Amino acid sequence: MDDHQRDEVWRNLPARLSQLSIRVRLLPWTPIEVVGWAQETVSDRRGTWVTGAPGAVAEFPCTPERRIDVDAGEGSVIARAADASFRLRVSDKIRAFTFADGGPIVLGMPKGRVNMPSHTAVQTLGTDADAIDEAHRNDKLFDFG
Repeated sequence: MDDHQRDEVWRNLPARLSQLSIRVRLLPWTPIEVVGWAQETVSDRRGTWVTGAPGAVAEFPCTPERRIDVDAGEGSVIARAADASFRLRVSDKIRAFTFADGGPIVLGMPKGRVNMPSHTAVQTLGTDADAIDEAHRNDKLFDFG
């Protein structure tokens, strides 16, 4: 398809998905757009970042009264608050999904794009040599599954 035909498909997609009752939608964001969106949501104090799996979840609330310093670089966003730090590294494997009716935006990687072991329980991975803050580089690192 040429650019005009692709644009027409994207314009018609929301109506077509609603007719099919599809509630989860893939956003056509590039990794750079994901980083920009992440930086903006943390900077504007909108929402809460949640990582992990059911039963093992970590949250980084972005509320208006919370002081958060945000740094964005090529392919990543780092947010620091007095009690926690958060880093999002974005690769070309990450995808952004949204839900109909204004639900949350979820970032994920399709299993077929991920070349890493998967666990069903919290796993200790050793020390966190790449911790955001140098003071935590000897702390334990966990995989939430």
